[in-house]
Amino acid sequence: MPKTVELSERNILDNAEGCRLATGFDSEQKMLAILPLFHAYGLTVTLLLPLVTGAAVVIERFIPRQILQQIEKLRITCLVAVPSQYRLLAKEPTAADLSSLWLCIAGAERLPEHVAIEFETRFHKTIVQGYGATEISPVVSLNLPDSNRFGSVGKPLPNLKVTIRDDNDRMLQTTEIGEVCVEGSSVMLGYHNDADATGRKIRDGILHTGDKGYFDADGYLYLVGRADDLVKVSGEKVYPSEVETAIENIEGVDEAAVIGVPDEKHGARLLAFVQLKPGSTMNDPSLRAACREMIEPFKVPRSFLIIDALPRTVTGKTDKRALAASAV
Repeated sequence: MPKTVELSERNILDNAEGCRLATGFDSEQKMLAILPLFHAYGLTVTLLLPLVTGAAVVIERFIPRQILQQIEKLRITCLVAVPSQYRLLAKEPTAADLSSLWLCIAGAERLPEHVAIEFETRFHKTIVQGYGATEISPVVSLNLPDSNRFGSVGKPLPNLKVTIRDDNDRMLQTTEIGEVCVEGSSVMLGYHNDADATGRKIRDGILHTGDKGYFDADGYLYLVGRADDLVKVSGEKVYPSEVETAIENIEGVDEAAVIGVPDEKHGARLLAFVQLKPGSTMNDPSLRAACREMIEPFKVPRSFLIIDALPRTVTGKTDKRALAASAV
């Protein structure tokens, strides 16, 4: 069931300030707001950040052709979107000059490598990935164009403390995988009318995100998946995001989503939904064979379903609940 997150003005303003400090965003910027403003991602980053810094903000519906035209016409400098929107912009045939863009941020879900490459190849602009959660108002970390490290979600905002902890709340060392935990003034007040859920999420002032990740030696944060996304196949732990990345590296694959479904013999099995590129002749056997070249046998999905398009939520993320429902 959805939970109502209580965010104060101070939570949101401090998160916007952290974004400003991390990026150098100033009053000279022009933000194009295409994300829903009833979500924390769109509200804080694309609306309040420019407002509190005195910058311009242009609010538009996401129609790829019109978005490209507006960026060129208004000399937009900052674009914040979800990966599926960048994918559609890269495929939109309308010619456009995007040289004014300084910062192109992707968040809300994993950024497929081929989407980043296609966008940069066409527009000569790097998409940098960030990470956040509504409970943190929402930004936790992000990359910057001049120091982007693909595959990571960047470095934490300067006014947040991010640690990696094990199940016993012990802080882990560099490269050790554990739960991403956050402390700082943009951590939520709590869940509305749900003290029990709040107590499970915030312990000793530390918010436990439920996301699994690690830091590299240079302080860049990497995510490996959500704790509740973890699938155990015959006792082996598998994060669907790793399998999705492998499938999307197969020639002829456009996008992929992997879920776990119950299995009497193995406890769970992996099911992959695959959207192919036009003209691709890949099928279940060829996809499975290609996966075996890249990942361990227990991580290879039992079945591959070819679909016309992955379902999306209102924010543009892949709707895995809809996929799971269709698999029943």
